[in-house]
Amino acid sequence: MISAPPSHSFPYHGFARAVRLVLLAGVAGGMMSACITTNVRSLKVSGSDYNSYLAREYQALAGMEQEGGDRDLSAHFARKAFAAAKAKPVARDVVDPNIIPVSLTPDLDRAAMALDEALSIMRGIGNDNALAVAQVSFDCWVAQSAMQQDVLSVIATLPCRDQFRNAMQSLSGDVDQAAVRTAVYFDTNSIVINEQSRIVLMDLAVSMRHRPHWTLDLSGVTDTSGRNKPNPSLSMRRAIAVRNALAQMGIDPDRIAVENEEHADTVLGDSDTETGDHAENRRVDIVATPSFGFTG
Repeated sequence: MISAPPSHSFPYHGFARAVRLVLLAGVAGGMMSACITTNVRSLKVSGSDYNSYLAREYQALAGMEQEGGDRDLSAHFARKAFAAAKAKPVARDVVDPNIIPVSLTPDLDRAAMALDEALSIMRGIGNDNALAVAQVSFDCWVAQSAMQQDVLSVIATLPCRDQFRNAMQSLSGDVDQAAVRTAVYFDTNSIVINEQSRIVLMDLAVSMRHRPHWTLDLSGVTDTSGRNKPNPSLSMRRAIAVRNALAQMGIDPDRIAVENEEHADTVLGDSDTETGDHAENRRVDIVATPSFGFTG
């Protein structure tokens, strides 16, 4: 099982004493909030599934916010703890641009996208503890970002943001099961992106822009039906052509890896031509893989 920082290690303890956090979701006030927060301390949670981890993390966060004097925010997280303990779905908090300073929303939006993607494909394969820490740390980050924009409020967001990043970076597992595979095809001895391949790459570029934490691996293949060995030079030139095309479509080249490019000086010296008529072998394989070592 992937280890994540234990719930008692949440780093935001004490920040609520310094500043008042703004509650993003509606909560009952006064006596009701106090009652809910008091009850959450006696909540008993057992189990090693995602909801059990989530309940314990929200329970710890609710208790710390109560110690910090923010009764409403403590009640908000206490409600989430109770819901998770009852195995009910508990969504992350929303990044509301009407409340959160505009300078802080881009990072939160990217983090929300990465978290949602991770929750959809990484649960149940040894990551539930880390995912729970990530979701609760994200909610803490959102809450602290909703404060008035000043030097103290920006500093206050950093511990929860860093806790979120650490949890996301600790995710592991067989990401191959989440990988998306496709290919583009070439004419004989050509590295020119034809119209059909360009359509495939345009669709891929759109998808990658919506998944900024995904990366691409490109691997060229040549037709060897009429020769005794593959043509590594042509394979690499095709893969590089695909990367260049994707870069022109707005995808950061740093997110695209070309197989064996570290040996390009040697490989590109191969000038053999391609023979054979197997069109399916004249291609570049493309593998898109999520990278949850999120640092945005």
